Formats: sequence, structure tokens, C-alpha cells
Amino acid sequence: ALVLGLIVASLTFLVIMLLGLGFCFWCTKRRSVENLLAYADLQEQSFSLRLRPNAVLTWFEFEDLLMATNNFSPQNFIGRGGFGLVYKGILPDGSMVAVKRLEESDSQGDALFCSEVEIVSNLKHRNLVPLKGCCVVDEGNENHNFEYRRRYLVHEYMPNGSLEDHLFPTKLDNQNTKKSLTWSQRKSIILDVANALVYLHFGVQPAVFHRDIKATNILLDADMRGRVGDFGLAKRSSESMSHLNTKVAGTHGYVAPEYAFYGQLTEKSDVYSFGVVILEIMCGRKALEMSPSGTPVF
Repeated sequence: ALVLGLIVASLTFLVIMLLGLGFCFWCTKRRSVENLLAYADLQEQSFSLRLRPNAVLTWFEFEDLLMATNNFSPQNFIGRGGFGLVYKGILPDGSMVAVKRLEESDSQGDALFCSEVEIVSNLKHRNLVPLKGCCVVDEGNENHNFEYRRRYLVHEYMPNGSLEDHLFPTKLDNQNTKKSLTWSQRKSIILDVANALVYLHFGVQPAVFHRDIKATNILLDADMRGRVGDFGLAKRSSESMSHLNTKVAGTHGYVAPEYAFYGQLTEKSDVYSFGVVILEIMCGRKALEMSPSGTPVF
């Protein structure tokens, strides 16, 4: 009886020890998994935009952009691009760049940033504004208790500004630097934009629809050659996807009627906008002008 009791007690103690060890191991593993999931969630929230595209792309440090633009000083301010402010900068290697600071900090800004980076980083054509890199930084908001993302796009600098600067110079523009375009230059710019659209619509798969072709988004390089830029509203398409879109994007006066009224997006939508730009180049008048009373004049 004594031997039997010792055996039963030993077995019971061993089972309890095994159950205790198993329970401790399960709790430790569960805690580790929870911590890993929490860490992964934080990483996803903080770095979800830092997924590298397939093309070669430079991710700049925020400090480098501060040095290049002299802390984004007003003297380096170029103008307002699509969804952000643009500053001129000089990188350590001496190359000049245009740094666009996107203004949106919500989920819509995430979508626009991802769209522009993923699309432009894989486009290579002489009549497109090259994307040299980008930057994403988390900054604290003084009015809230959470952090928000500040996004930056670094493009190659176009020394002659936009087409609109030369077609419709304002009183603040220096007439010596914004000379009127010659007919030869106008023809060359039209052909440059046409070549860019041919590449976007038929030179890449899936095709890319810019959706915002206008004079401000056509930049001029040192040789006065036209380059299409600002792909914040660009959208990919393929034969297997429908061309019908519920949300219409673009600029009033340049949007094709079938796209504005029915949401039907095809390459013809960009061609229509391009036709409006050609009329502006030939006539020297804006597609949509405001009268003194504030009503649009076509």
C-alpha cells in the first residue's frame, strides 16, 4: 500500500508539473504573439507607405530635404502644385530638385501619395518629369495627441517653370525670364506632350490615364521641351478592368464631357484635355476665365 501510494503521488505530482509547465509555456507564447502582432500593427501604421516599388527609387532622409531647401524657406518657394507646395532644393551632389510637400495627412493623402509614387516610379520617358525619390516622416500635431505623416516627393528640377507661366504670365512674373513662346517652341511643346500621352496610353501595361492634363502640369526643362508632371490623380487601367469610375477627378474646363457626366474614363479623356491645352497654346487664352462678376467665361 505504501509503495502504491508513493507511485500514485509521484505520477500525480508529475502530471501537475507537466500541466503547469504547459500552461506557463502557453501563456508565454500567447504574450509573445500578442506583442508581435501589436508591434507589427505599429510597424504597419508607421511604415505602410514605405513599401518600395519595383523600380529604383531613392528614399531621402528628412534632414537632407531640410538642408536642400534651406528649411523650406520662402526664398526657395516655387509655387503650388497638385495637392502641395513646391520648393527648389540643391542636393549634396549639386543637382537641383523640386521638392513637393503634400498637404493631405489623412487616408486620402495616403492614397494619393501611394498612387503617384507607384505609378511615376515605373515610368521612364523623356517627356515626363522624372521622380528622383520621396520621403515620409511622422510629425507630432500640436492640436492633437496623435502623429500624422508628412509626405514629400522629389522631382528633377525644371528651370523654365510651367507652360502656364509662359502662356499667361502674371503681373508678379519677371517679363525677362517669362518671355513669350515662339511658334516653333509652341509646336515643339505640343509634340512633346503628345509623345508623353502616347507612352502613357500605349507604351506601358497597364495603361496610365493622367486625368489632369493642363498647362500648369506641363513643365519646361532647360531646352524648353515639354514634360508632363503631377501624377497625383493618375489611374491605371487594363483590358480586364472596367473604365467606369464613380468619382470624377480633374480640373474644370479640361475634363471630357463623357467623363464628367457619366464617369467613363478612357485614353480619350486625356486626349480631350490635351486638345484644350492646344487651344490655349494657339490662342493665348485660358480655357476657363472668370469675369469681373465671378461667373466663368469659356
